Amino acid sequence: MKQVRIFIALYTSVIFATQVPAQEVSTLTPVPFQASGGLAVGPDDNIYVADFGVLLNNANGTRVYKVTPEGDVTVFATGFNGASGNTFDDQGNLYQSNIRGSTISKVAPNGTVTTFANAGSGVNGPVGLAFDSAGNLFVANCGNSTILKFNPAGQGSQFAAGGLLSCPNGATMDDQDNLYVANFNNGSVIKLTPQGNMSLFATTPGSTTKAAGGNGHITFANDRLYVVSNATQQVFEIDLDTAALTLIAGTGVKGRADGPLLQASFSLPNGISASRDGTRLYINDSENITGNNNISPNVVRVVQLPNIVAPIDMNAGLNDAWFSPATDGQGFFITVFADTGVVTLAWFTYDTVLPDQGAGANLGDPGHRWLTALGTIDGNRSVMDISITSGGVFDTSTDIERVDDGTITLTFDDCSGGTVDYDIPSIDRQGSVPIERVAGDNTALCEELVGE
Repeated sequence: MKQVRIFIALYTSVIFATQVPAQEVSTLTPVPFQASGGLAVGPDDNIYVADFGVLLNNANGTRVYKVTPEGDVTVFATGFNGASGNTFDDQGNLYQSNIRGSTISKVAPNGTVTTFANAGSGVNGPVGLAFDSAGNLFVANCGNSTILKFNPAGQGSQFAAGGLLSCPNGATMDDQDNLYVANFNNGSVIKLTPQGNMSLFATTPGSTTKAAGGNGHITFANDRLYVVSNATQQVFEIDLDTAALTLIAGTGVKGRADGPLLQASFSLPNGISASRDGTRLYINDSENITGNNNISPNVVRVVQLPNIVAPIDMNAGLNDAWFSPATDGQGFFITVFADTGVVTLAWFTYDTVLPDQGAGANLGDPGHRWLTALGTIDGNRSVMDISITSGGVFDTSTDIERVDDGTITLTFDDCSGGTVDYDIPSIDRQGSVPIERVAGDNTALCEELVGE
C-alpha cells in the first residue's frame, strides 16, 4: 500500500542554549557622562540613557544618549526638560518623560523630537513609561502620584491614583498586561491589573543611610521583575508567582566596584533595562559615592544574570527530521532559510493503510491530507497563521484552495529539542508537542553555526 502522509508547513524561530558567561557586574562606559535618568534598550540592541540632571533637586537635563553594547556613547536627541523615564513602542519610537517640563516626548528613530502629551492631558512630573500589548501608554506621575493611560490615538485618562502610590518612579508591563510601578518615596512595588485593580506586590528593604527615596526603575524580563533600590544601592529580582524578593547584585554599601554579583557595589542606581536576549541588565549609577543629591555624572553598568541562557537565532543546522517519542507515528521536517529569514516545517503522519472510503477530508480526520503555514524568523519565538489547503493531488496540476485557521508556534530549547504549540479553533484543538531529532546528522552543524 502507498504510504499516506499529512503535512503541515510553518515558520519558526529558535532558541539555542549556550554557555552562561561569568556572573559579574562590569562597567560598560568607563568615562562618566551626564545620564542620571531612565534607561531603555531599543529594538536595535542599543541602550538609550536619559539625562535627568546633575542634582536630584534640579532636574534640568536636556539630552538622551545612545550607548552601544560595546560601550560607545553618542548624543541621540536633545531638547528635553528633566529627562527621566523612557520606553519604546513597537515601531521603534522612543517615548521620553520630562519630569520638570511635565511633558512626554516622542522621539523617532532618526532622533526627531515631538511632543506626545503635556500637562493639559494630566501629565504631572512624569517618570516611568510602559506600553501594553494593545499599544496603550501608561505614565507614572511622580508629581501627583497618579497613573495615566493614553490610548493609541493619544487620548489620555486617569488609570489609578493615590492609595499605595507614592511618587511612582519606574514602570513596566508583564506579558499579561499587568502594570508594575516602583515608588521612589518608599520601597513599595505596586501591581495594577488591566482592570485597574491596585495592590502592594513587593517591598524592597529600607536604608538608614538614605532617608528619602526607595526604588529606582523596574523592568520585566525572563518572566520576572528586576528593580533597583536607590536606597540600598542593590538590584533585586521579584518572582511573578510568589512575589518573593531575591537579591541579585550589590553589597548594600555605596561604591563603584565591579566583580562578582554580590561583591560588586553601586552608587544611587536608577535606570534599569534588560538586553533583548534577557541575559544582561543595564543599569546607570552615579560616579559620586558621597551624598544623595549629586547624582551625576554617570556610568552604565552591566549585570550578567545568573542561570539565564541566551537565545540564538536559528540556522541551517536545524534542517532535519524531528519527532515526538510520545506520538512516534508522526514527525516534523524543518527547513531553515537563514539568508532570507524564512522557515518552513512539515508536520506529517505515517500510515500504510488508506482510510475508509467514508472518512472525511476535514481537518484532523483520517482522510485529511494537507495543512500549511509559512513565515519569517522573529527573535526566539515564531507565531504563524495556519493555512488549510485542499484539492491537491501529487504530481498533478489542480486548483488549490487555502483557508487561514489557527496558529502554530515552534520554540527550540537547543540544537537537539524543542516544542510545537498549536491552536486550531475550527476543530477546537489545542496542544503542545515536545520534539527531538530523528537522527543527529545536523546537530554538529547547528552547534558550529551557533558558535559563530
